[in-house]
Amino acid sequence: MTVRHNKAKIERHVSQIRTTQKLLEFALSILTVKSLWRHDPQKSESNKATEMAQIKSTLSAWKDNAQKERENVLAEAQEVDENVDLDPDIADATAKELRLQAEICADFVAASDRASETLESVKLDQQIGNVNVGKGAVSHVGMPKSVLELQLVSRQHIGNVTVGDESKSEVGIR
Repeated sequence: MTVRHNKAKIERHVSQIRTTQKLLEFALSILTVKSLWRHDPQKSESNKATEMAQIKSTLSAWKDNAQKERENVLAEAQEVDENVDLDPDIADATAKELRLQAEICADFVAASDRASETLESVKLDQQIGNVNVGKGAVSHVGMPKSVLELQLVSRQHIGNVTVGDESKSEVGIR
């Protein structure tokens, strides 16, 4: 069983390295795409959309693999816990290593979800129109300066904003 325990330790460390590698590769992909877009502003919207779709697809596949790995590792930990033929101390240590590996996978899934949310917020061409602000209401139409600084929107069009009596409306970059 000590071989099994050592194997679980090694697998946990390998999982941590793979996860870190994927996160770095993802970050590099985003930075590369943003840099290329900045240096080639004439790049077509369809090319940008294709690049973004490829990044999203890769991230989704990695996330799915991490979820499956987590489920498999948790099942393996359960098997070790339920095996009465094993030395209790070694079984506990092995199950702990497996649960740590599952935690690494869960952390990657959570990081993937956060990254997906960021990718979903990237709008290549945002159009806002037909906004009606009722009497005495407050509205903010457009994007905050922080979004512009992150280059999450490459182009924005705002039109047809109607503001009612005693209303306040901020339109554009704020």
